[in-house]
Amino acid sequence: MNRPGSFQYSDCGAGRMYGSPRPRKERDADLGFKSLNSLRHSRSRQVEPTRGLGQGPTLDHRHKRFEEACIHPKKIYLLKIQNPIFICCLATYGYGCKRDVASGEPTMRKSLAAAMIAISLCSSAIAAEYPVHGITFIVPFAAGGPTDTVARAIAGSMSKSLNQPIIIENVAGAGGSVGVGRAVHASPDGYTLSVGNWSTHVINGAMYTLRYDLLNDLEPIARLPSAHQLIVARKGVAANTLSELVAWMKGRTTLVGTAGVGSASHIGAVLFQSETGARITPVHYRGTAPAMIDLIGGQIDVMFDQAANSLPQVRDGAIKAYAVTSAARLQTAPDIPTVDEAGLPHFYVEVWHGLWAPKGTPPHVVAKLNAAASEALGDPLVRDRLTVLGLSFPDPADGSPAALGALQKSEIAKWWPIVKSADIKGE
Repeated sequence: MNRPGSFQYSDCGAGRMYGSPRPRKERDADLGFKSLNSLRHSRSRQVEPTRGLGQGPTLDHRHKRFEEACIHPKKIYLLKIQNPIFICCLATYGYGCKRDVASGEPTMRKSLAAAMIAISLCSSAIAAEYPVHGITFIVPFAAGGPTDTVARAIAGSMSKSLNQPIIIENVAGAGGSVGVGRAVHASPDGYTLSVGNWSTHVINGAMYTLRYDLLNDLEPIARLPSAHQLIVARKGVAANTLSELVAWMKGRTTLVGTAGVGSASHIGAVLFQSETGARITPVHYRGTAPAMIDLIGGQIDVMFDQAANSLPQVRDGAIKAYAVTSAARLQTAPDIPTVDEAGLPHFYVEVWHGLWAPKGTPPHVVAKLNAAASEALGDPLVRDRLTVLGLSFPDPADGSPAALGALQKSEIAKWWPIVKSADIKGE
């Protein structure tokens, strides 16, 4: 016989019920998931799964579905809102549609209120905990290139702020569109992020038929350092000024190395050809790092490369530098003239970098990542490491997610017509 104040399961029309409680002697670890990693928020490490999610009694309430399960002696509710699954402990109240045996009154409201409170507390705890494991930065170019250099410098500092490791995964191909696509289709939980630049998150949209939308399928997080290009050539080229280089390139078909179709180095070369009439044959690589190896080795003639990648080789005397594609000289390389000074006025190409997450990433996760990125950009070690390579840092006022989104949108409006009119197509 049931004691006054005790509960029994009944059919109240709110889902499938059981007629009586489970016997106490039955094993109390009554929960299973496809991945027990979801249980990390429950703070239970001793769970033996005996029933899969979806096999227990459920309750529909305001378009959300709860499922009852047990972990040890406690009843819990499960609420799946995309990812993760929120696990909420209810020590006092069990399934939402029970009746008090003494009074016969349903306790739906009381149980739902308890469930809502528990879910709110659980959600807040999860929000506060992010991140609980390592994060992956997907870099869409080969290791050793300028974007990879920026990603690794920022990741080192951000991992300290977030107290979790950050792994760099290089996914090259199709001018960086393969790597960006990998990040776009990742789970929007803040653990897989896209590090890209002006070419991958602006130019590629005008060149490739992408399976994602650069503006609508990504959440901007933070703008990262920018780099202007250097116009460089192999050591054996018989030209010592930019004007001499243009004349030399007009007299022959010049092999120009790029980081891939649609990359900043490719766009720079096409614009240079349009402006000067030079004869070029692009040679596409899976990033500027392997292209630089061939430039030093004499297999190609010229590159339009980010200063971060070229400047160390220029300082070592391995290649020649003719101009920087900006209105001002680099502070760390004041001997290299600007394009205005070298005879090619207003040939400005700036390659800015950024950090994005998949669309749907929770706002509190974006905010936490933005704060960590901002802290990294202010880290003296990061600034010293990247400034010496010719990179410039964004103004703190331009460091918000909204600022990166606005920049990306304005650059698409500016560059897509130029790329399309030049009939540059992805391979």
